[in-house]
Amino acid sequence: PVAIDGNGVYNYADAIIVTVSVGVLKAEIIDFIPDLPASKLDAIDTIGMGNGLKISLRFNSQIWESKFMAVLVDGPAGNCWTPNKYQPSATDHVLTCFMMGRNAEVMEALPNDTARINQALSDLDEAFGGSASTDFIEGVVQNWTAEPYVLGSYSFPAPGTRPLSGLTMREVLAQPVGTTLYFAGEATHNTAASTVPGAMQTGLRAGRRFTHVFVMDVPGLAHPL
Repeated sequence: PVAIDGNGVYNYADAIIVTVSVGVLKAEIIDFIPDLPASKLDAIDTIGMGNGLKISLRFNSQIWESKFMAVLVDGPAGNCWTPNKYQPSATDHVLTCFMMGRNAEVMEALPNDTARINQALSDLDEAFGGSASTDFIEGVVQNWTAEPYVLGSYSFPAPGTRPLSGLTMREVLAQPVGTTLYFAGEATHNTAASTVPGAMQTGLRAGRRFTHVFVMDVPGLAHPL
């Protein structure tokens, strides 16, 4: 197969493993020649792709209790947590808020990142008695839905993703096309979609399929993964 990138450069390979998100596949940014099978196009259309933003906020003091793990706010800022529960040695006072679905849509509708940060601070003021805005230093917004190579956060099982019989749409999406086109990524995992471990496992699966076809019977090579 040949992959032609955005600069018009031809890249030749024995096989291609497609790991882009369902959002990118839905947007038809990649032109597959010949077209993908109808069943795979149906899977791409059926599996949902959620919106998603993260906002990280740094404060000049710890506005939360020491045993604080996370807070669910009433506003669109959604679920906020302190990263130092994963990095106990961290000394900065940081909260990260994760917005998906309708909360993400509300945030995306705001005019700019400053407005998004102000909305998150307003939501946190309700939880922490106004200290979020008072002690705020700086913030950063990561809008995964606006990233051209992502176009969303995680896949989700929209209606029809898991029919009552036959393969699920995730299983259909995971199927290779011939012996040269393979698919991986969290959306192709049937039981652990929307997770980092699930994405990694699908990469291993695609690698095993590729090595089984291309190198399994070559004398002197190790057994595939």
